[in-house]
Amino acid sequence: MAVASPAHTPEKTPTSEPPLLRSHGYEVWLDDRTGDTAHAGELQQWLERALISVSETTGGAAERIHVVAIPGEGGASTRGRTITLRLEDGPRPRRPSSEWVLPHELIHASFPSLWEPDLWLEEGLATYLEPLVRVRAGQLAEAEMWRDLARDLPQGRPRAGEGGLRGTKTWHRLYWQGAVFWLQAELEIFRRTTGAHNLNDALCAWARLADNDDFGAEQAFAAMDTELGQPILSELYRGASARGIERDPTRLLAELGVVRTPAGVVFKADAPAAELRRRLAQPSPRPCQR
Repeated sequence: MAVASPAHTPEKTPTSEPPLLRSHGYEVWLDDRTGDTAHAGELQQWLERALISVSETTGGAAERIHVVAIPGEGGASTRGRTITLRLEDGPRPRRPSSEWVLPHELIHASFPSLWEPDLWLEEGLATYLEPLVRVRAGQLAEAEMWRDLARDLPQGRPRAGEGGLRGTKTWHRLYWQGAVFWLQAELEIFRRTTGAHNLNDALCAWARLADNDDFGAEQAFAAMDTELGQPILSELYRGASARGIERDPTRLLAELGVVRTPAGVVFKADAPAAELRRRLAQPSPRPCQR
Protein backbone atom coordinates (compact mmCIF):
# COMPACT_ATOMS: atom_id res chain seq x y z
CA MET A 1 0.00 0.00 0.00
CA ALA A 2 1.31 3.45 -0.89
CA VAL A 3 2.39 5.66 1.98
CA ALA A 4 0.54 8.96 2.08
CA SER A 5 2.64 12.09 1.75
CA PRO A 6 0.46 15.18 2.28
CA ALA A 7 1.29 18.27 0.26
CA HIS A 8 1.07 20.43 3.41
CA THR A 9 2.15 18.91 6.73
CA PRO A 10 0.85 20.27 10.04
CA GLU A 11 2.98 22.32 12.41
CA LYS A 12 2.64 22.36 16.18
CA THR A 13 0.32 24.98 17.60
CA PRO A 14 1.96 27.74 19.65
CA THR A 15 2.34 27.29 23.41
CA SER A 16 0.96 30.78 24.13
CA GLU A 17 -2.19 31.46 22.20
CA PRO A 18 -2.38 34.63 20.06
CA PRO A 19 -5.70 36.46 19.58
CA LEU A 20 -8.49 34.28 18.16
CA LEU A 21 -10.70 35.57 15.36
CA ARG A 22 -14.04 33.87 14.64
CA SER A 23 -15.54 34.84 11.30
CA HIS A 24 -17.46 33.23 8.39
CA GLY A 25 -17.07 29.67 9.64
CA TYR A 26 -13.39 30.09 10.58
CA GLU A 27 -11.46 30.18 13.82
CA VAL A 28 -8.09 31.81 13.22
CA TRP A 29 -5.19 32.45 15.56
CA LEU A 30 -3.76 35.74 14.36
CA ASP A 31 -0.10 36.05 15.41
CA ASP A 32 1.50 39.36 14.39
CA ARG A 33 5.25 39.16 15.00
CA THR A 34 6.24 42.11 12.80
CA GLY A 35 6.57 44.54 15.70
CA ASP A 36 4.87 47.25 13.65
CA THR A 37 2.55 48.76 16.27
CA ALA A 38 1.93 51.84 14.11
CA HIS A 39 -0.30 49.78 11.84
CA ALA A 40 -1.93 47.51 14.40
CA GLY A 41 -5.22 46.13 13.17
CA GLU A 42 -4.40 46.24 9.44
CA LEU A 43 -3.46 42.58 9.37
CA GLN A 44 -6.82 41.67 10.93
CA GLN A 45 -8.65 43.77 8.33
CA TRP A 46 -6.75 41.99 5.55
CA LEU A 47 -7.56 38.63 7.10
CA GLU A 48 -11.26 39.45 7.44
CA ARG A 49 -11.46 40.45 3.76
CA ALA A 50 -9.81 37.17 2.82
CA LEU A 51 -12.16 35.11 5.00
CA ILE A 52 -15.20 36.80 3.46
CA SER A 53 -14.05 36.02 -0.08
CA VAL A 54 -12.97 32.41 0.48
CA SER A 55 -15.86 31.31 2.72
CA GLU A 56 -18.39 31.26 -0.13
CA THR A 57 -16.59 28.22 -1.54
CA THR A 58 -15.30 26.59 1.65
CA GLY A 59 -17.97 27.35 4.25
CA GLY A 60 -15.11 27.92 6.69
CA ALA A 61 -12.67 25.31 7.97
CA ALA A 62 -13.07 22.23 10.14
CA GLU A 63 -9.89 23.01 12.07
CA ARG A 64 -8.45 26.15 13.60
CA ILE A 65 -6.02 28.02 11.33
CA HIS A 66 -2.87 29.75 12.58
CA VAL A 67 -1.77 32.87 10.64
CA VAL A 68 1.73 34.11 11.50
CA ALA A 69 3.07 37.43 10.17
CA ILE A 70 6.84 37.92 10.37
CA PRO A 71 9.23 40.50 8.90
CA GLY A 72 10.62 39.33 5.59
CA GLU A 73 11.08 39.95 1.90
CA GLY A 74 7.51 39.16 0.87
CA GLY A 75 5.78 35.91 0.03
CA ALA A 76 3.86 33.35 2.02
CA SER A 77 3.62 29.61 2.62
CA THR A 78 1.15 27.15 4.11
CA ARG A 79 1.90 23.96 6.02
CA GLY A 80 -1.17 22.12 7.19
CA ARG A 81 -3.28 24.75 8.95
CA THR A 82 -0.42 27.22 9.50
CA ILE A 83 0.00 30.18 7.15
CA THR A 84 3.24 32.18 7.35
CA LEU A 85 3.26 35.68 5.85
CA ARG A 86 6.67 37.27 5.30
CA LEU A 87 5.83 40.98 5.13
CA GLU A 88 8.15 43.69 3.87
CA ASP A 89 6.59 46.69 5.58
CA GLY A 90 4.38 45.73 8.45
CA PRO A 91 1.16 43.80 9.07
CA ARG A 92 -0.63 44.64 5.82
CA PRO A 93 -0.31 44.10 2.07
CA ARG A 94 2.61 46.14 0.80
CA ARG A 95 0.45 47.42 -2.07
CA PRO A 96 -3.00 46.57 -3.50
CA SER A 97 -1.44 44.09 -5.95
CA SER A 98 -0.38 41.98 -2.95
CA GLU A 99 -3.95 41.53 -1.70
CA TRP A 100 -4.19 38.10 -3.40
CA VAL A 101 -1.60 36.46 -1.14
CA LEU A 102 -3.71 35.74 1.93
CA PRO A 103 -6.81 34.45 0.05
CA HIS A 104 -4.51 32.15 -1.93
CA GLU A 105 -3.02 30.68 1.25
CA LEU A 106 -6.42 30.44 2.96
CA ILE A 107 -7.68 28.29 0.07
CA HIS A 108 -4.81 25.90 0.78
CA ALA A 109 -5.56 25.83 4.50
CA SER A 110 -9.31 25.32 4.05
CA PHE A 111 -9.25 22.10 2.02
CA PRO A 112 -8.13 18.66 3.19
CA SER A 113 -4.55 18.09 2.05
CA LEU A 114 -3.83 15.69 -0.80
CA TRP A 115 -0.84 13.43 -1.29
CA GLU A 116 2.27 15.20 -2.56
CA PRO A 117 2.07 13.84 -6.16
CA ASP A 118 -1.20 15.78 -6.52
CA LEU A 119 0.19 19.10 -5.31
CA TRP A 120 -0.63 20.50 -8.77
CA LEU A 121 -4.33 20.21 -7.91
CA GLU A 122 -3.90 22.28 -4.76
CA GLU A 123 -1.66 24.96 -6.26
CA GLY A 124 -3.77 25.11 -9.42
CA LEU A 125 -6.97 25.51 -7.40
CA ALA A 126 -5.60 28.35 -5.28
CA THR A 127 -4.27 30.08 -8.41
CA TYR A 128 -7.55 29.75 -10.32
CA LEU A 129 -10.00 30.35 -7.48
CA GLU A 130 -8.39 33.30 -5.68
CA PRO A 131 -9.27 36.06 -8.19
CA LEU A 132 -12.77 34.65 -8.74
CA VAL A 133 -13.72 34.72 -5.07
CA ARG A 134 -12.38 38.24 -4.67
CA VAL A 135 -14.47 39.44 -7.62
CA ARG A 136 -17.57 37.80 -6.13
CA ALA A 137 -16.90 39.54 -2.81
CA GLY A 138 -16.54 42.94 -4.50
CA GLN A 139 -12.81 43.12 -3.71
CA LEU A 140 -11.49 42.99 -7.28
CA ALA A 141 -12.83 44.46 -10.52
CA GLU A 142 -14.19 41.85 -12.93
CA ALA A 143 -12.42 43.42 -15.93
CA GLU A 144 -9.11 43.33 -14.06
CA MET A 145 -9.56 39.64 -13.25
CA TRP A 146 -10.21 38.63 -16.87
CA ARG A 147 -7.35 40.81 -18.09
CA ASP A 148 -4.95 39.09 -15.71
CA LEU A 149 -6.25 35.58 -16.47
CA ALA A 150 -6.01 36.19 -20.24
CA ARG A 151 -2.41 37.30 -19.70
CA ASP A 152 -1.33 34.61 -17.23
CA LEU A 153 -3.23 31.40 -18.03
CA PRO A 154 -1.35 30.85 -21.33
CA GLN A 155 1.64 29.95 -19.13
CA GLY A 156 -0.28 26.69 -18.66
CA ARG A 157 -0.36 25.91 -22.39
CA PRO A 158 0.49 22.23 -22.99
CA ARG A 159 4.03 21.58 -24.22
CA ALA A 160 5.31 18.67 -26.26
CA GLY A 161 6.55 15.71 -24.25
CA GLU A 162 5.44 16.90 -20.82
CA GLY A 163 3.24 13.92 -20.02
CA GLY A 164 0.96 13.54 -17.01
CA LEU A 165 0.73 16.03 -14.18
CA ARG A 166 0.90 13.53 -11.34
CA GLY A 167 4.14 14.08 -9.43
CA THR A 168 5.15 17.19 -11.35
CA LYS A 169 7.41 19.71 -9.61
CA THR A 170 7.72 22.20 -12.48
CA TRP A 171 6.55 25.70 -11.55
CA HIS A 172 4.47 26.46 -14.66
CA ARG A 173 2.80 23.06 -14.42
CA LEU A 174 2.06 23.19 -10.67
CA TYR A 175 0.43 26.61 -10.81
CA TRP A 176 -0.70 27.41 -14.34
CA GLN A 177 -1.46 24.00 -15.81
CA GLY A 178 -3.13 23.23 -12.51
CA ALA A 179 -5.22 26.39 -12.91
CA VAL A 180 -6.11 25.43 -16.50
CA PHE A 181 -7.35 22.07 -15.20
CA TRP A 182 -9.83 23.81 -12.89
CA LEU A 183 -10.98 26.19 -15.65
CA GLN A 184 -11.59 23.16 -17.85
CA ALA A 185 -13.49 21.54 -14.96
CA GLU A 186 -15.63 24.68 -14.64
CA LEU A 187 -16.57 24.54 -18.32
CA GLU A 188 -17.21 20.79 -18.29
CA ILE A 189 -19.56 21.02 -15.30
CA PHE A 190 -21.46 23.85 -16.99
CA ARG A 191 -21.86 21.83 -20.21
CA ARG A 192 -22.70 18.45 -18.75
CA THR A 193 -25.19 19.72 -16.17
CA THR A 194 -26.59 22.37 -18.57
CA GLY A 195 -25.81 25.01 -15.98
CA ALA A 196 -27.60 23.31 -13.10
CA HIS A 197 -24.36 22.89 -11.12
CA ASN A 198 -21.07 24.72 -10.85
CA LEU A 199 -17.55 24.07 -9.61
CA ASN A 200 -18.40 25.82 -6.35
CA ASP A 201 -20.89 23.04 -5.55
CA ALA A 202 -18.24 20.38 -6.10
CA LEU A 203 -15.54 22.17 -4.12
CA CYS A 204 -17.86 22.55 -1.15
CA ALA A 205 -18.22 18.76 -1.06
CA TRP A 206 -14.42 18.41 -0.94
CA ALA A 207 -14.07 21.09 1.74
CA ARG A 208 -16.57 19.27 3.98
CA LEU A 209 -14.59 16.03 3.97
CA ALA A 210 -12.86 15.19 7.24
CA ASP A 211 -9.12 15.87 7.01
CA ASN A 212 -6.51 13.18 7.68
CA ASP A 213 -3.00 12.19 6.62
CA ASP A 214 -4.08 9.48 4.19
CA PHE A 215 -6.12 11.38 1.66
CA GLY A 216 -6.08 10.65 -2.07
CA ALA A 217 -7.37 12.76 -4.95
CA GLU A 218 -9.68 9.94 -6.05
CA GLN A 219 -11.54 10.23 -2.74
CA ALA A 220 -11.86 13.99 -3.16
CA PHE A 221 -13.16 13.71 -6.73
CA ALA A 222 -15.57 10.93 -5.80
CA ALA A 223 -17.16 13.27 -3.23
CA MET A 224 -17.31 16.10 -5.75
CA ASP A 225 -18.86 13.92 -8.45
CA THR A 226 -21.46 12.64 -5.98
CA GLU A 227 -22.47 16.26 -5.42
CA LEU A 228 -22.69 16.80 -9.19
CA GLY A 229 -24.66 13.60 -9.77
CA GLN A 230 -22.33 12.23 -12.47
CA PRO A 231 -18.61 11.34 -12.85
CA ILE A 232 -17.43 14.56 -14.43
CA LEU A 233 -14.34 15.50 -12.44
CA SER A 234 -12.91 12.04 -11.82
CA GLU A 235 -12.64 11.53 -15.57
CA LEU A 236 -10.89 14.87 -16.04
CA TYR A 237 -8.51 14.18 -13.16
CA ARG A 238 -7.45 10.78 -14.46
CA GLY A 239 -6.80 12.20 -17.91
CA ALA A 240 -4.73 15.15 -16.69
CA SER A 241 -2.89 13.02 -14.15
CA ALA A 242 -1.86 10.50 -16.79
CA ARG A 243 -1.51 12.64 -19.93
CA GLY A 244 -1.32 16.26 -18.80
CA ILE A 245 -3.25 19.31 -19.97
CA GLU A 246 -4.49 18.84 -23.53
CA ARG A 247 -6.62 21.99 -24.01
CA ASP A 248 -5.13 25.37 -24.88
CA PRO A 249 -6.11 27.92 -22.17
CA THR A 250 -6.60 30.70 -24.73
CA ARG A 251 -9.26 28.59 -26.45
CA LEU A 252 -10.91 27.78 -23.13
CA LEU A 253 -11.12 31.51 -22.37
CA ALA A 254 -12.54 32.09 -25.87
CA GLU A 255 -15.35 29.64 -25.05
CA LEU A 256 -16.21 31.98 -22.18
CA GLY A 257 -16.07 34.94 -24.56
CA VAL A 258 -12.81 36.35 -23.16
CA VAL A 259 -10.45 37.43 -25.94
CA ARG A 260 -7.16 39.23 -25.44
CA THR A 261 -6.32 41.98 -27.95
CA PRO A 262 -3.49 44.55 -28.15
CA ALA A 263 -5.92 47.08 -26.66
CA GLY A 264 -6.93 44.81 -23.77
CA VAL A 265 -9.59 42.18 -23.17
CA VAL A 266 -12.88 42.14 -25.06
CA PHE A 267 -15.95 40.07 -24.23
CA LYS A 268 -17.96 38.15 -26.83
CA ALA A 269 -21.62 37.95 -25.85
CA ASP A 270 -22.30 35.15 -28.35
CA ALA A 271 -19.54 32.81 -27.11
CA PRO A 272 -20.66 29.23 -26.28
CA ALA A 273 -20.17 29.71 -22.53
CA ALA A 274 -20.73 33.47 -22.24
CA GLU A 275 -23.46 32.79 -19.68
CA LEU A 276 -20.96 30.92 -17.51
CA ARG A 277 -18.58 33.89 -17.71
CA ARG A 278 -21.31 36.17 -16.40
CA ARG A 279 -22.16 33.74 -13.59
CA LEU A 280 -18.52 33.37 -12.52
CA ALA A 281 -18.39 37.01 -11.51
CA GLN A 282 -21.53 36.76 -9.36
CA PRO A 283 -21.89 35.38 -5.82
CA SER A 284 -22.84 31.71 -5.87
CA PRO A 285 -26.57 30.98 -5.57
CA ARG A 286 -25.53 28.15 -3.23
CA PRO A 287 -22.70 29.34 -0.94
CA CYS A 288 -21.01 26.49 0.89
CA GLN A 289 -22.48 25.53 4.25
CA ARG A 290 -20.77 23.17 6.68
